[in-house]
Amino acid sequence: MKRWGILLLALAGLAALLGSCGGGEDEGGAATPGPPLVLPDIDVEIDEALVAQMEDAVAALPDPLGDNDRDQIRSMIGLPDAFTISFERSGEDGDGPLVRYETWYYYELNTAYEFADGALISNLPMDAVDGLVFLPKKYDPADFERTTTWDEIVLMLSDPDSFVPRELEAEYEVPLVFYAGEQLLVVFDDEGLFYVETVPLTAEEES
Repeated sequence: MKRWGILLLALAGLAALLGSCGGGEDEGGAATPGPPLVLPDIDVEIDEALVAQMEDAVAALPDPLGDNDRDQIRSMIGLPDAFTISFERSGEDGDGPLVRYETWYYYELNTAYEFADGALISNLPMDAVDGLVFLPKKYDPADFERTTTWDEIVLMLSDPDSFVPRELEAEYEVPLVFYAGEQLLVVFDDEGLFYVETVPLTAEEES
């Protein structure tokens, strides 16, 4: 993924919004194209100085670094403000290779990126959040692996004693143990770390 690819990803949410503004559905529920756009026959004066300024801004961007989409996006716009990670077996019977799914949230950009083993699978717009928000930015998604233990997570925490292990109710018949606190939720199954979520807090929730 090159520089232009990253820029297009950042604009993907806007493109999706614009794309939803003209079509409809037929009786079977299938999308139908809207009427063709007819532009008036007018002369448009191109601001060459503005075009040059935009070209300079793009040229000034660093080249994305990394071996996959996730790492390249990180190199361009930094760590996410919040994220979720889950480790799931692929295949219809859940007996396929393990897949690492991630969703990275960027609140200032109002966008979220979803990855599967580092490959981008979707880019979604987010609703804007009003007011003061406390973001869990002390956590790095790269620090959480399937093999990460609770003892390793303890080193990331200010008050690990406030985290009390809780088991999922027996009625679910799934051996899960979860810890929650300090804007972090981690869940372990009988094979290791299963799920991670960092949780933003609003000023009302913090108080």
